[in-house]
Amino acid sequence: MTEEIGIFQQGESVGIIATYTTQAGVASNPTQGVTVTVIDSEGTTQVDAVAMSTSVTGTYTYEYNLDAAAAKGWWRTQTKAQEGTGDTARYVIQNGGFTVE
Repeated sequence: MTEEIGIFQQGESVGIIATYTTQAGVASNPTQGVTVTVIDSEGTTQVDAVAMSTSVTGTYTYEYNLDAAAAKGWWRTQTKAQEGTGDTARYVIQNGGFTVE
């Protein structure tokens, strides 16, 4: 599992990438997909559990466009994958982030 971390300027696009594999290391798509949450440096949720896109097995992406007046500092990201539903649902949560200068 990985999540990209970088430094960005106000007005730029941030590519958020999350990868998922089985315990054997084989790329895998969670049955219920993957969502992303983006929280700015002031603690305001900018994106709340939005579905990420996938075009390659096990790799999920989301493009976040920073506003020209985006808060500077450390922004947090969280991706959440769900396998199964109901009482048998399992989750993988990845935390990451990026800096806005």
